[in-house]
Amino acid sequence: MAVHLQLDKPHSCFTNLDLITGKVILSIFTEETISAINVKLESESRTRLAAPVRGGPGGHRNRDRNTQLEIEVHKLLYKVQKVFPSLELLQQSPNNSTFTLPPGSHEYPFQFKIPFNNACSPMSSIFANLNIAMEVARDTNRHTSNPLPPTLTGFPGEAEIRYYVKVTVQRPAFYKENFRASADFKFLPIEPPRPPVNTRETYARREHQFAPHIPSPPKQSTVRKQSSTSSYEVTPPKISIDGRLPDPAIVTCNEPIPLRVLVKKLNETSEIIFLNLFQIELIGYTQIRAHDLSRQEVSSCSVVSLANLHTPLGNSNTPSVKDVEISNKLWSNVSLPNNIPPSFETCNLSRTYVLEIRVGLMYGSPGNMKPELTVQPLRMPVQVYSGIRPPPALLAEMQKKTGPANLNVNQQSTPNIRPPASWLSDSQPPPFSPTTRPSSTSTTFAPLSNEFPAEAPPSYEDALAEDLAPVDGPRRDYIQPQAAPMVTDTLRATHRPNIAFSTTSLAMAQEYKLKGITTLDLRNGEKREVEVDGIEGGKVLLAKMNDKTHAMSANCTHYGAPLKNGILTPDGRITCPWHGGDVEDAPALDPIAKFEILEKHGGVYINGEETVIKASRRSANHKCSPQGPEQVVIVGGGSGAIGTLQALRENGYQSPITIITREGYLPIDRTKLSKALMTDVSKLLLRPEEWYSSAGIKTVKDEVISIDFSAKKVSTESGNSYPYTKLVLATGGTPKMLPLPGFKELNSIFVLRSIHDVEAILGAVGKGKKKIVIIGSSFIGMEVGNTLAKENDVTIVGMEKQPMERVMGVEVGKIFKGLIEKNGVHFRMEAGVDKAAPSKSDSKKVGAVHLKDGSTLEADLVILGVGVAPATEFLKETKGVELMKDGSLKCNEMFEVEGLKDVYAIGDIATYPYHGPGGDGSLTRIEHWDVAQNAGRNVGALIAKPDVKPKAFIPVFWSALGSQLRYCGNTVNGWDDLIVKGQPEEAKFAAYYAKGNDIVAVASMQMDPVMTMCAELMRRGKMPSKSDLEKGVNPLEISLPAEVKI
Repeated sequence: MAVHLQLDKPHSCFTNLDLITGKVILSIFTEETISAINVKLESESRTRLAAPVRGGPGGHRNRDRNTQLEIEVHKLLYKVQKVFPSLELLQQSPNNSTFTLPPGSHEYPFQFKIPFNNACSPMSSIFANLNIAMEVARDTNRHTSNPLPPTLTGFPGEAEIRYYVKVTVQRPAFYKENFRASADFKFLPIEPPRPPVNTRETYARREHQFAPHIPSPPKQSTVRKQSSTSSYEVTPPKISIDGRLPDPAIVTCNEPIPLRVLVKKLNETSEIIFLNLFQIELIGYTQIRAHDLSRQEVSSCSVVSLANLHTPLGNSNTPSVKDVEISNKLWSNVSLPNNIPPSFETCNLSRTYVLEIRVGLMYGSPGNMKPELTVQPLRMPVQVYSGIRPPPALLAEMQKKTGPANLNVNQQSTPNIRPPASWLSDSQPPPFSPTTRPSSTSTTFAPLSNEFPAEAPPSYEDALAEDLAPVDGPRRDYIQPQAAPMVTDTLRATHRPNIAFSTTSLAMAQEYKLKGITTLDLRNGEKREVEVDGIEGGKVLLAKMNDKTHAMSANCTHYGAPLKNGILTPDGRITCPWHGGDVEDAPALDPIAKFEILEKHGGVYINGEETVIKASRRSANHKCSPQGPEQVVIVGGGSGAIGTLQALRENGYQSPITIITREGYLPIDRTKLSKALMTDVSKLLLRPEEWYSSAGIKTVKDEVISIDFSAKKVSTESGNSYPYTKLVLATGGTPKMLPLPGFKELNSIFVLRSIHDVEAILGAVGKGKKKIVIIGSSFIGMEVGNTLAKENDVTIVGMEKQPMERVMGVEVGKIFKGLIEKNGVHFRMEAGVDKAAPSKSDSKKVGAVHLKDGSTLEADLVILGVGVAPATEFLKETKGVELMKDGSLKCNEMFEVEGLKDVYAIGDIATYPYHGPGGDGSLTRIEHWDVAQNAGRNVGALIAKPDVKPKAFIPVFWSALGSQLRYCGNTVNGWDDLIVKGQPEEAKFAAYYAKGNDIVAVASMQMDPVMTMCAELMRRGKMPSKSDLEKGVNPLEISLPAEVKI
């Protein structure tokens, strides 16, 4: 007998008043006697904490045996429905307590309605079989009746709120166990009633006195000329900064924050205040209790992070008493993400929030900015609402039963939100101003008490729920933070030595049948994608290696490429068909999931969690509370940096890590800048800000100006210094400018490297219909041109006969040119640039580009795509380091910098020996995003495990040129022949680049997985030769050897 629970899921996330419907499917193979089938709608809030570790005799660290581990479980929701036997069957057989069911499939529907409030009551004990041992949850007398909280994950083994439906098939025989099955679902509560609209505001305020600036003689600079300063000192401003929210302070997921930020000069001065930095961060405090133990987890979500704004706030004549409001355009188009649970409180778990606004200000005058930058944090406790509005019928019923007074909740709508105790201690002043409410009719601010309101928000009565229809309005999707994989106590002691709790995954795996397969009949080396029954869109990949079949995620975790089209190697690697390499190497950050697989009852089943199957990935455990004398400092915030960070934590490195990035934001997917001109930081971040804090990684947004390699110390522009025991340099590249007349002097001439560059380009483009000249037929230039050509007149200027001729060849370059021309891009090839000329209407802006043949291209803006130089300017005068002619750092195969101890360089700044086909150890510098990340992974693994052998990888890159280009290999010593297979006239081809008889690189379009297969053949020294290809050998038909030879 097998039992399966099938839920109808009309919504991705359920809420109060919703109907939970579905059916129990009972598959019986021989006659079975059962007494009942009960279905339960349940929710539980579970916490599990370990006692603090104390020092013992001889330096041993022990836990108090009496309180070594505490588990506290509360049933928040418990409804039971008997679906068998039916009332009719009981009436027909009143004396029967058991019933015999014939073989076959039996279905029993069920239906529940989700109430408003929890139904927690005392429990005797809860047993959970964790790590073989039996653990008992003691009874507790602490029970509260509050609105149902949201589903909560992300604290594996420590805290969880689950909602699920469970079925139990009761069998009367003593020796026969009952059959059970369960199905989880996500829950997000309806909002409490909102207060009436009013004019009151909650605010936080800070004041700051700028320091006097004493002019110093201008220093010589190779970058720009110093502006002259007057010989006398002006009065520095004293300022006040307010952050204001409507009272009570409520923010809503999937909606912009209703924030106002005002700046005011408090003294008479002619100096102008400039906004240079603006950030909004939502900080969540999850309070976890398990009897006498408690713990607070802090997470944060970066909502807005903007730097280098240089926006004047008023002018020199702005009076000192006037509030200047910062434009809400900086944040009004940015919504809170949908992975933030609303504020809640249960018997053993609660979630509160603080909104932090960081305002970075400078002062001076245009062209004469003073060097002081002050960043002022403003913190306000807020309540997060779910975004699911209560239906009007619910509010009407509530008003009828309880009267309108209960809907007028203004101040009482704020829950018991209090900052951490450390903020209120005598030893540490609070980092924010007391919450106050300005008068609605006056600019005089009357501070109130420091105490936050303690009244709970009004909750709906469950009696109202019975006759009301489900919510018919908009509801947001709710993406739960991913939990880490199961880790045993032993592993936890190794990976997080100072965390006083052990971790075991509380997520429930469920058995799912695979569609269209009755037996595991795969051949060795075969892959097969199959659908998962009962999960909409759910798929897994089956692969057989060494007579064993494995079940895993069906898609690459990078951009979702179907792994059925990838390459399965003899050493057990599955490679992405789009971007090559192992799916758990660059550019994928998350590992794929693997599932237990079994055959039974004429079918094939897997054990797994629905969310993991649908996401086609699992979350690696990067959590860490660092300690120890070692300190890794990473300079740079690109692909190489994120690769290093992940590898360090994945390989068990437990010491502190600091990443210093000058961009003003954390590592992003930079490939989307040129390919899609994206500017939304939240959609570009490779990892959210809370990932870094949970992984124990300190993030610093500053610029490194010098390094003392003998003292092992990094110094930044802000005056701070950071010691290191291991240093990783990953500063990337600096876009090159043209040393020609007009290109340094005129505005509306852009490069593309950062989000700020894209914002500037899009700002100049405006609503479109612009004449755009792109200088350089590089990949960056062509990608940007292809994107902008939809609504603009775009011309690309290149020096070669065809785009990318030196790297890709005339024949392949012609294919690229044809694809982009179809999208409306014009080309001027074999053309040299003479100068940039000003616009006739504005002499400060570019108006035309003059070519060396005497022709002129009109231009509203110009974009340069003429390459990058290694970003190592800060090292030019540094003692102990020698830069190569191109400004890069010479490294060995381990990416260790020559002549420096404990220093590594990766990415665009690293020149290292290349041992791929045609390389023979020749020094090369590769500016590929994928290469930087793989180099970072190698360095991170090497620091964490010094005896590790670097993982061999073949350089890979891709580009969007009207069709997707894939490329592997490297032509460090050039190439002298090109073999093109396929239908190049249809942009469907594989191009093989030969040096002598060796194939050193491969490019392809619409021929997957040719590139991926060739990369694997190159790793193994089995890439077919030029003569083999000329004889008709197909790389896809070659058997891969197991041994890697580079």
